[in-house]
Amino acid sequence: MVCSCCRKVLELKKDYTLISNERDGEGTLIPHHRDGESLTASVDAGCYICNRLWAALDIEERCKVRRSVGELAKWGGPATKSPLTSVFWDGGAAFAYPRAFLLHLAFDRGKILDLGRNQRKGFFSLTVLLLPQESYAPQYQIKSYSRSTRSEETFRVAQKWITECLAEHPHCGAKPHASTTAQWYPSRLLDTGPLDQESSICRLVLPNVTPIQGSYATLSHCWGMKESFNLTTSNYAQLQQEIPFETLPPLYRDAVETSRRLHIRYLWIDSLCIIQHGDNFTDWKQESTHMDKIYSGSFVNISAADAPDANHPLFHDRNPDALYSQTIELPVSSLTTRFILMDYNFWRTEVSSAVINTRAWVLQERLLSPRVLYFGQRQILWECQQKEDAEIYPEGLLIDLSRFPSPFKGFGHNQIGWKPRDHGDLSKYQYWCNIVNAYTRAKLTFPVDKLIALSAVAKTVRELLQDSYVAGMWRRYLERELMWSVAVGEAQARPSVYRAPSWSWAAVDGHITPGIMDLEAVEILIEVQDLHLDYITSDTTGLISGGWLQLWGSLKKLELLPDAFFSSHSNDFEFLMMVVNGVPVSVRADSVMKEYQPHVYLDDNQQWESTQNHQQELFCMPARTRPGNDGSIYVLLLQLEDGKNGTFRRIGIARGWGKEVRESLLACNAEESTLPCVRYEGGRHLVRIV
Repeated sequence: MVCSCCRKVLELKKDYTLISNERDGEGTLIPHHRDGESLTASVDAGCYICNRLWAALDIEERCKVRRSVGELAKWGGPATKSPLTSVFWDGGAAFAYPRAFLLHLAFDRGKILDLGRNQRKGFFSLTVLLLPQESYAPQYQIKSYSRSTRSEETFRVAQKWITECLAEHPHCGAKPHASTTAQWYPSRLLDTGPLDQESSICRLVLPNVTPIQGSYATLSHCWGMKESFNLTTSNYAQLQQEIPFETLPPLYRDAVETSRRLHIRYLWIDSLCIIQHGDNFTDWKQESTHMDKIYSGSFVNISAADAPDANHPLFHDRNPDALYSQTIELPVSSLTTRFILMDYNFWRTEVSSAVINTRAWVLQERLLSPRVLYFGQRQILWECQQKEDAEIYPEGLLIDLSRFPSPFKGFGHNQIGWKPRDHGDLSKYQYWCNIVNAYTRAKLTFPVDKLIALSAVAKTVRELLQDSYVAGMWRRYLERELMWSVAVGEAQARPSVYRAPSWSWAAVDGHITPGIMDLEAVEILIEVQDLHLDYITSDTTGLISGGWLQLWGSLKKLELLPDAFFSSHSNDFEFLMMVVNGVPVSVRADSVMKEYQPHVYLDDNQQWESTQNHQQELFCMPARTRPGNDGSIYVLLLQLEDGKNGTFRRIGIARGWGKEVRESLLACNAEESTLPCVRYEGGRHLVRIV
C-alpha cells in the first residue's frame, strides 16, 4: 500500500510531462512527513515508500525516530523548522530511464542524530523510480508473499535460483563434488546428518580422518560483542561426538536447517570449525591461510544479512504488504498511466549496506563464494557470478543492476570480473583498488586483522595477476599505489600495535582512497629500488612484523602550516598548506577545483599537534605529475626517523593542480644535496621508509 502522505505527494502533479527530463539539481521541495510519529505510523501500516526509507536507516536511527514524539518542525520557517522528510522530482532520461520519473525523498538525519553542521552526514535521500509499467514491465503482477523467510514458498525461490545457476551459469561452476568426493575440503566441517533422515544433532567431522562425500555450504555472520558457542580445545572431543541442535545459538540452528533444506549435508561455520580458545591461536593462524579455498570451494554461502550476532535468528517474520513494488495511476499528457514504484537503490539497501557487508572479514566471503544466498529482514536475495535476484521479483529484477555495478561482480574462483578495455593490465590493478576501497570502509573487530582478513582475496588476485603482493599492494605498479590517502572527512589513526610499514595503507585504521591506477598519461617521479617485509608466518599475504622500502626521488625540506583561507570554508577539516624549501606553495593560485578540498592529507589526522612540534624533521618527495596547465601533482610527506641512515616514515600525501604549483614543488635547491638520505646521486635521493 501507499500511505496518504505519500499518495498526496504523488498526486500533487497534475501532469507529469511537466517534470524536466534533465537532471539540473533544481526542484521545489514539498513537505512530506512532519515528524517521526507520522513516519513510523506509515511504516507500521505497510506503506511501500516509507518502508523503503525505513529499510535504509540503521538500527540507531530507527530507534531515535521511534522515540521522537510530537511535531519536530513546521514547514516554511527557518532551516531549523523544516519537516522531517520532504520530496522533489527529477525526469528519468538523465538516469537512463526515458519516460520514467524519480521521486527524491529527503530525510534530515541531523534532526534525529544531532549531527550539527556536518551536512554530508546530516542529509539522506531515498530515490523512488516511477517506471511506466507498459514500457518496462508489462507482465509485472503483484503477488502475495509468506509472512516469514522460513516458509516453504521462500525456500522454493532459493532452490529455483540454485537450479538455474547450475544449469545456465558456466562462470559460477557446477562444482564437480556436488554429489561425489570433493577435491578439497576444509580441515573440519559440521555434519548435519543424513539428508534422508530426521536429525536433532550435528557433529564436527574431520574429512582427512573420516572421508566424506558431497558439497558443503558456508555461513557468513557477524560475531557481535557477545561471545557465542564456539570450538575450543576443551570441547573439541565432545563436539566430534555430538552437538544437540538446542545447544546451538539461534543463528547457527537456522543455518543448519537452511543447509539441510537446500540438500547440503555439510556446513562450515568459522567459530565452530576453527579452534577459538586454548591453543594460543595456533589453529586460527593455520586455518586463516586457507580461507580462499574454503569459500571458493563451497557450493553456496549462506549470509545472515541483518543479524548482529549469533544470538539473533537467520529467519524473520515480515509484513507481506510492505514488500512488493506498488503500482499507481498518474496523469501524463492528459492520459492516465500506470507506474510501478521501485526503490532506485534497492540493491544497495538490501545487500551492499546490509549489516553483514559492513564487516571487513565478510568481503572475501562475498568475493570468493560462487553463490551467496542472503537472508535479510524482509526477504531472501541471491548473488552469483552472473546474476542478482530478489524474492520480491521472482521473474527477474525490474531494473538492470548492471547500471549500478558492484566492483566485485564476476569475481570467482575461476575468473575475475574485470574487462581490460584499451588500457592493458592497468585496469586489472584498478579492480584491486576497488576492493581496497570497499574493504577499508568495512569494520574490523580486531584491527590487527587488517591484512589477514583480506589474505584470501589477495591469494586469488595474485594468481591472476602473476605479481608479488606487497603489504596490501602490488610490486609492478607499487610507485602508483604508494599514493594512497585517507578518505576525506574520515577519522583516521595509526594503531599503537604494529601491523605494516608506514608506507602501506594497512598501517592506518579507517577508510582509504587507494593510489590511482591512472589510465591517462602521467609521469612517475619516484622509483622503488628495493623492499623487505618480515612475516609472522610463511603466508606472504598475512601478518607482518616489520619491513622497509628504499625509494629514489627528489627530497625537499617541508613545513606544514594552517591554511586559514581554506579552513574558514570548512567545519570538518584542519586545512594545511606546504612550505617547500622555504617557499609557500598555495593550491589556490591556479586550482581548477570547484569545491573546497584539502590538499594535505595526514595519515593520522589526530597527529597534527605532534607534527607541529617536529617541523625540523619534515620532508616531502614529489611522486607523480600529469602534464598540462591544469595537470595535478602528488607529493609524499615524510618525517625523519634516523638522519644518519636516511630513514623516514610516511605521514601523508599532498596534491596540487596547475603549472605554477607543479613548478614550485619541482624546483631544485642547492641545499638539497645535504639533506639526510642513504645516497645522493644525480639530483635524486635514495631514502629508506619504514
